[in-house]
Amino acid sequence: MKIIFIRHGDYNPKTEKLTLLGKLQMLFVRKYLENERIDLVLSSPKLRALEGAKILNKKWDVPLLISRDLREREILITDDDKLRERYQENYFDMTDESEEYETCKAFVDRTIKGISDAIKSNKSAKTIVVMAHSSTLYALSAMVNGTEKKDKIKWMQCNCGACIKFHLE
Repeated sequence: MKIIFIRHGDYNPKTEKLTLLGKLQMLFVRKYLENERIDLVLSSPKLRALEGAKILNKKWDVPLLISRDLREREILITDDDKLRERYQENYFDMTDESEEYETCKAFVDRTIKGISDAIKSNKSAKTIVVMAHSSTLYALSAMVNGTEKKDKIKWMQCNCGACIKFHLE
């Protein structure tokens, strides 16, 4: 199986819609993947990801699934400086436990669940496109490469329109 991760294109933060640059990025990715046989497109529900997924899927016209589990990591909004500091210090720590914010482990587990559920419900799919966010990349890397619960996640950043292929055994 192959999972092709694509980060959504450039977007307007006020409207969530792709900019002209973002649409062009998706067209470039579609051209780059033109020889791939895609069986399923899995997308975050955010408009910028969904819009990009639809642009890509015009090439293959395969099932397009939207998964709430692929939404971005929840942002901590608080006036509590100590809580904000703890959140920042433990952002990539798989052992951090908190009821007050989405931990690294909770985010990774949620993301992996969304991708795994899509794979299980589409057993014949050999190549899946995952259209989501930069934080999804480090969760997907943890899924593919494995992560001990004692480890810290390795930060992986990518630009809008990035396309990264993972081959699973």
